[in-house]
Amino acid sequence: MKIELPEIGPDERTPLVETLLALLRQLMDCVAEFERLHQELRDENARLKGQKERPDIKPSTLEKPEKPTAAAGPGTGKGRRRGKPTGPRTQELVIHETTKVEPPDLPPGATFGQFESIGIQDLKLE
Repeated sequence: MKIELPEIGPDERTPLVETLLALLRQLMDCVAEFERLHQELRDENARLKGQKERPDIKPSTLEKPEKPTAAAGPGTGKGRRRGKPTGPRTQELVIHETTKVEPPDLPPGATFGQFESIGIQDLKLE
């Protein structure tokens, strides 16, 4: 909580006003210190209860730093991506047979939910 003190002209600044302004600044500093201490105690209390602390969220910046260009160094260009490829891998499969499987017995009042396609590989029924 930030409170701005009003501007007081030099002709209105009496010794009493100066003393009151100094006292007000000290009280504002004390309140800020107590708010900081209170938040630390709340965080410690949450930590002892096994909860998460209050996150330290940084303010967003309006001007983002520029990203380095491709000539900045190795590894900055689009190269080979490591790990598993994403996306469906069944598009390359050759489907030999499609079978519709009906449930053996449905309870009364059962309703249709949705279809779900499943690709099964290397299945041998004897």
